[in-house]
Amino acid sequence: MTTPQSFDTLSTHAVRLNELTDRANQLIRDAEARLSEMSVGIYREAKFRIRPDHPKLAHLLYQKHNGKFIIGVLKMSLVAGEVVFTPWAECTREEKIAAVSALPDLIKNIEAEAKKLADRAEEILASFK
Repeated sequence: MTTPQSFDTLSTHAVRLNELTDRANQLIRDAEARLSEMSVGIYREAKFRIRPDHPKLAHLLYQKHNGKFIIGVLKMSLVAGEVVFTPWAECTREEKIAAVSALPDLIKNIEAEAKKLADRAEEILASFK
């Protein structure tokens, strides 16, 4: 049987975990808001591991979902054997803690693709002068 002291210790960890998850959520909300303000609208991803000892990679994605670009997690469903996209708000705590580490790479990947697309568009449209 669990002792009352175990609940006290668990309570301490739960408070820390809730605060840290709230910080991760805010980072993602801020990133989504900035990307939305810029009307970037470019699909990109960054890889991460949900658990350091787990061989499969997951992906932090910026993609269109229900008509709006959002950040979420793409992973292989072990039960269904299919790739599943989960919007950030619906991700598990464990997924959020792991995925937020990929946010800098996701932003860099979006920036690189935006530059590449702008350069290409400029080149194509220059031929119409």
